Amino acid sequence: MHRPAAPPVPVPGGGRTEADERKRASNNARALDVGLVDGSDAFALANILGDEATPRERELAGALWGGAMRRVGTANLGAKDARTATALTKFERLAQILPSLNGLRKLRYEGDLDTSDANEAILLVVSEYVRELPKNKIGELVKGDTVSGQTSAIKTLAEEHFGRAVICESGGRLLKRSLQSMRREDGPGGERRYSAPMRRGMLDELARLDSGFDVRSAGWPQDRWAMMQASHQAFMRGGEPGCTEAGKFAAAKGICWKHICWRCPLTGGLATSVHETTGAAHLRVTLGIVPIKDQTGKAKRVPCPIVSKHPAGRPLDDVTCPYTAIRASWDARIGSRPWSELQHLPFFVGPDGLSAVTTEQVRDAAIRPAAECLGYVAASFGSSALRRGGATDAKANLGAERAKALIQARGRWLDKDIGDIYARGSLEDQAALSAALLGGRSFTTMEEAYPGWVQPTRWARR
Repeated sequence: MHRPAAPPVPVPGGGRTEADERKRASNNARALDVGLVDGSDAFALANILGDEATPRERELAGALWGGAMRRVGTANLGAKDARTATALTKFERLAQILPSLNGLRKLRYEGDLDTSDANEAILLVVSEYVRELPKNKIGELVKGDTVSGQTSAIKTLAEEHFGRAVICESGGRLLKRSLQSMRREDGPGGERRYSAPMRRGMLDELARLDSGFDVRSAGWPQDRWAMMQASHQAFMRGGEPGCTEAGKFAAAKGICWKHICWRCPLTGGLATSVHETTGAAHLRVTLGIVPIKDQTGKAKRVPCPIVSKHPAGRPLDDVTCPYTAIRASWDARIGSRPWSELQHLPFFVGPDGLSAVTTEQVRDAAIRPAAECLGYVAASFGSSALRRGGATDAKANLGAERAKALIQARGRWLDKDIGDIYARGSLEDQAALSAALLGGRSFTTMEEAYPGWVQPTRWARR
């Protein structure tokens, strides 16, 4: 059996870096050193081979086991390892104050309530310590959500070490109530920081020759403009055209050349779509996008069609057209490498013209310079400004309900309310509501007309 050499650093899905691996190893070592878990009780290689196994079989089984454990260890994204390290720091401080503090223990069997209760008691003390003693820089209590996250990180680290839960399914009730009480003490969460949307009209202004924002020159200006137009059309987060600043571009999740389709799969010709109002055919390009926030790796690549601003047949010379912008970036670089190589490389690149554009570059080298050219406060625009602008424009032109349904169908928001959060409310709509409340129309309610009948709180199916 031939085994290919294992990579020095496993990076499944491109979600981990060498720094993440060092952090994970450090977390495991710290957990053992502080006594949070017992090294002798770790999930270890079971006797998967019979007594008659040959030395060669045992060698291969050990190699497979090592590979499996490396894969298990790299299942988390790097941000989780960072949160675990912060939580471990709190546990280490508590252990200095209570040097006799017990660590978490593995349940001896399903329904081991004694061990479960002991582990829950330790986590209760940990959460109370995190809440009360380590203040932030201005002396306020650590927020309940933060306490919950850090306590959960400690619990999860132990469970990954043991390979099983540390609290029975019927346990954990007091810990849950304690964390709930902390959240109630905190009161409502703080207001979201204002993040301005970059809308269609603003993009059109940037395309003017006198805007001060270059969208025509070859290289980064042209590629940046294609990225901005695509982000507005496909409601992309700052990291979705390429990758996060700390992450590594992965062809499995990022947008490569092969994920941009210009042709109709049925006819082989350039793809077109019929405009629902005019009936004219418009050119269409489709981007395949995976949500960057997918933690499970289960999200499928969803096709996001983008149509030309003008009917097919017109020359592609309008730089305000998203189809034209993406096509110009494509045509400028399509011959740079053989397709066998190019198809796996990132399409949306940063200023160097090679590496995948990062979240920071989207914000600091594209969105904020554009905002400055338009006379806005650049700091008000974040990396998701084009995503917000697209959602707002969709709501303004399609109506709230239809826009929301189509955005969700495009695979950009699955949560029921997240589209409403990103799409900005309309001042004109609120003014129309106010005017309606001043109207003089009156009517008789059903309850007035039929005494004894009260409108139900729920309408049952009849």
